[in-house]
Amino acid sequence: MSAVEQVAPGTPAPPAAPVLRAEGLRRTFGTFVAVDDVSIELRPGRVTALIGPNGAGKSTVINLLAGTLIPTAGQVRIADVRVEGLRAEEVALRGLARTFQTPKLYEGMTVLDMVMLARDRFGRASFLEIALRTPRTRRDRRASHAAAMAHLERVGLAHQADRLATSLPVGSQRLVDVARALASEPDVLLLDEPAAGLDHTETHDLTALIREIAAEGLAVLLVEHDMRMVMSIADDVVVLDRGRLLAAGTPKEVAADPAVIEAYLGTVAA
Repeated sequence: MSAVEQVAPGTPAPPAAPVLRAEGLRRTFGTFVAVDDVSIELRPGRVTALIGPNGAGKSTVINLLAGTLIPTAGQVRIADVRVEGLRAEEVALRGLARTFQTPKLYEGMTVLDMVMLARDRFGRASFLEIALRTPRTRRDRRASHAAAMAHLERVGLAHQADRLATSLPVGSQRLVDVARALASEPDVLLLDEPAAGLDHTETHDLTALIREIAAEGLAVLLVEHDMRMVMSIADDVVVLDRGRLLAAGTPKEVAADPAVIEAYLGTVAA
């Protein structure tokens, strides 16, 4: 657009370019096809819900995007850089964070320790400085502590910071996992059934948090079985069935799709 061109008042802003784009994903395990020709785009500031019956391939897609699994075919790009085939740690350094259906918490570590662990890559001190406990090391630790506490506050667990992470109820462990993911300051956040095990109030608070972090500019992929939550929070919905793309669109469009109703929504409502 030239300096003299202006957008007319009320004209919608063009959608942001995808920060993550996956094309033609396929993953096989022997003769079993878990995911077949699935494409998905995640855009800043939007929540994309990935839904489908149990066994539809949702977690496999998350694992393919996060580098936990390597696609049999297809591409994954973050900021237009191909990342399929990279180790999960390398994909994370590209700005992707994810949670797990079963939170990966370490025995003997407190809730605060778990979240601070995600801040390690932001430290500026060298290994020698860490060993010698130099002023820079102490500054890094104070900054990490403050950031971790802020993220625990966001998920409602600041008061549990000193408890062993593995001693918490499963629902609270999931929230620790969310705080840990946020603490890595990602551009893309993959949430794998984060509301499982949460009560009504916790689910309400998590829904508000997801809306908030998307509004801050993150691209969010949400895998969740709570359809009320999904339909209230998602900007876009992608439906899988037996590893293949069944439908995609707005929540209203997907909820009215007869194929979706038959394969998924109808069985949930029954």
